[in-house]
Amino acid sequence: MVMRLSEEKYGFALIGAGFAGELHAKALRSLLPHEPLYVLSRQGKTAHALAEATKAIAVDTFECFPQTLRGAIIATPPQTYRPIVEKCIARGWHLLIEKPLALSSSEGESFVKKAQENDLKIVVGCVLRSNPAHQVMKQLLLSGVMGKLLSWSDERLAKRLSAERQWWNGVSTGLLGFQGTHSLDLLLWTLGRGCSIQKASFGDKVLATGWQDFSLEMTHKKCKKIHIRHSLSSDVLRNKLTITGAKGELTVTDFCKVSLNAKAVYEGKDFLATAYREQLSKFISVTRGHNEVDLCSGKEGISSLRLIDAAIASYKGKYNEKCQYC
Repeated sequence: MVMRLSEEKYGFALIGAGFAGELHAKALRSLLPHEPLYVLSRQGKTAHALAEATKAIAVDTFECFPQTLRGAIIATPPQTYRPIVEKCIARGWHLLIEKPLALSSSEGESFVKKAQENDLKIVVGCVLRSNPAHQVMKQLLLSGVMGKLLSWSDERLAKRLSAERQWWNGVSTGLLGFQGTHSLDLLLWTLGRGCSIQKASFGDKVLATGWQDFSLEMTHKKCKKIHIRHSLSSDVLRNKLTITGAKGELTVTDFCKVSLNAKAVYEGKDFLATAYREQLSKFISVTRGHNEVDLCSGKEGISSLRLIDAAIASYKGKYNEKCQYC
């Protein structure tokens, strides 16, 4: 049962002090310079260093968090989420969980159901929704300037290997869960419901770090040809989203530059700091009773996980029909 207290809720918990945790801490401190932020990490030294850098308070155990915080940010590996989520819900905290929402769609559904039963909200840290370049992209698509959509191609290629751990119930999905969630959420956020997996393929680099390469062939009721490809063992470096319509071509390059028919319409920089700050600002509003405007809700996080579940099932030959989550 959720603990109900009469005191006004005040302050936030940050669980995880790695790369994402640091971005969250800096964003929160810039938005709420005087509100308490408590940091917990398996690596105590890391938590204390981040707390010192952001004028936060490091704690050594979950039990050291004050009872009356109004929200928590979970930025730990997904295989650690379940006990953390359960403890946070028991405290009555709204949650921002770094993508992916869970290890599987069924686990994500259990998180969201438990939160709803206790009048709490879960949002997923899909930060590309708050990236100015992708917001410009979506506005252009909604304006109709592209005409009927013909194809969507999202490629993210790099020359390094991942150090990510195995996440998904003993199945090493690797890059699909770590980065693929971003591409899937961006697609669903832009085009809405109506997406299905046609074919999934993975590279041969599995080992302990999970799949280093994946390719998804998909379709959507608004776009019949969708290709998403990610690789951490590529011979080239490329981060490019290309959307082709009957009236032209729209591209987003390196998350910062938007071009329409080869003409630049937006170019930014340092998108991570800006996007994390905007995302966190909206989450703060959620903890004050507002809706999840332009945030990835728990329900939407489940949708991405269902597509990932379908991709794995398709690859393993256990799924022969289209997976349409809507």
